[in-house]
Amino acid sequence: STHHAYLRRTLPRLSEQLDAAHSASGAESPEWLQQVRTTFQALKSDMMNRIRWEEDYLFPTIRTVAEGRVLPDGSTPDQDALHQMAEGHEATKEMLERLRSLTDNYQAPEEAGQDVENVMDRFHELEADLRWHLHKELHILLPRARSLL
Repeated sequence: STHHAYLRRTLPRLSEQLDAAHSASGAESPEWLQQVRTTFQALKSDMMNRIRWEEDYLFPTIRTVAEGRVLPDGSTPDQDALHQMAEGHEATKEMLERLRSLTDNYQAPEEAGQDVENVMDRFHELEADLRWHLHKELHILLPRARSLL
């Protein structure tokens, strides 16, 4: 309810702001800005898909097992889903590193307008939240879930 809700609000809004910044650059939009858009869209798509998967499958599965119940289909969950979660989080970290690299640590170039500066500020906030989110899932939730399976 904390991090996933934040991502649901922030990712679409940030996408719109990034598109507006790109449009404001017109035909002379710098190549780095296009690369930022491409990387961000991949991050956004990946995060939205992962949120759905975690909320629809992974978290209910963990909760069911933690409560000592069996899954509706009678199966027993294995470590594969937890491994998939960890791999996905590593991919998220790589995309964040790519964004940080493309934007020179989220610094707008001098010639950039206020819209680009605002996007860089939002990227910085997004990364801070995502890193805390990933830390909690990888270093708190994941070990607890592994101990159950």
